[in-house]
Amino acid sequence: MRLLAQVAVGGSDLFECARTAARIDRTSTDGEVWQREWSRTAEETTAAGEAALERGDLTTARRVLQRSCSCWRHSEFFRDKIVDEIVTVVHT
Repeated sequence: MRLLAQVAVGGSDLFECARTAARIDRTSTDGEVWQREWSRTAEETTAAGEAALERGDLTTARRVLQRSCSCWRHSEFFRDKIVDEIVTVVHT
């Protein structure tokens, strides 16, 4: 929901969010899946932003790279849970 709230100010794109959510699955609570799919979206938007920058389209590059930053941030949402699970497995 946080990313959907950012649509109005350019921090995310509704269709990127929908595509990413569709890849995650409605019932998944797996933090690794969440991180993998949001990271994939972030990588795709980063590439699009860098391509716009190379073309000299600074406005598009800025907008797309801003969305990329939001996706990277969102990909880390369950990161602590993943790290806690790894630490638990290592210590058992």
